[in-house]
Amino acid sequence: MQHFKNAHRNMLFGQFLPNKLTDLRALHAFKEVWREEFIQEPVKALSYSDQAIPLTKTRSALSALSFMRLLQAAKISKKEHVLHIAAGTGYGSVVLSYLAKNVVALEEDKDLTKQMLQNIEASSARNIETDEGKLSEGASKKGPYDVIFVEGAAENIPFVLLDQLKNGGRLLVFEPLMKAPNGHLSRACHYQKIEKTYTKTYLFEAGAPLLPAFAAFPKFQL
Repeated sequence: MQHFKNAHRNMLFGQFLPNKLTDLRALHAFKEVWREEFIQEPVKALSYSDQAIPLTKTRSALSALSFMRLLQAAKISKKEHVLHIAAGTGYGSVVLSYLAKNVVALEEDKDLTKQMLQNIEASSARNIETDEGKLSEGASKKGPYDVIFVEGAAENIPFVLLDQLKNGGRLLVFEPLMKAPNGHLSRACHYQKIEKTYTKTYLFEAGAPLLPAFAAFPKFQL
């Protein structure tokens, strides 16, 4: 227990603050939510490490540092309706619940969905609605959304997701750049819907695991 207390404190003061992650509302959320409660053995010890955390054979959660960097860039207000795609075991959804009016936590993996439901139910969050379905299709029936927060790196963002944004709404996601020794080097992307068009802005580079649900379309070859 003391190990996790020290690691939790180091995340706040050793990872976030030196990287100029100073949004007070986001820091408060990370301070209140203990990540080890959402991570199972044998990788529980990695809960606060600066690396993606394996959840299944094909899925990993963002490191706390990459998650916080994308979260600070999202600038979520307490009036906003948020869709959290690739919610995994629910940690990110609970963090987001401190910042948003309400959160829809979307997951497609059945084992992760089961863990997510248990973890969210055990948390103090009461403004999270869960949904099970294809990540690439979003959750249109519960939209439109002010913010769509994709937890991971996507090679392709379908227009069906962008269409679930409100006018002026934004989608935050990582875009893979190259394979790195400790995972994938990616760049954060900020999409914004303006009437019937979309803008795309690159923000910063960071490590982020690939999401198989958002793999690039096969290239045509003769």
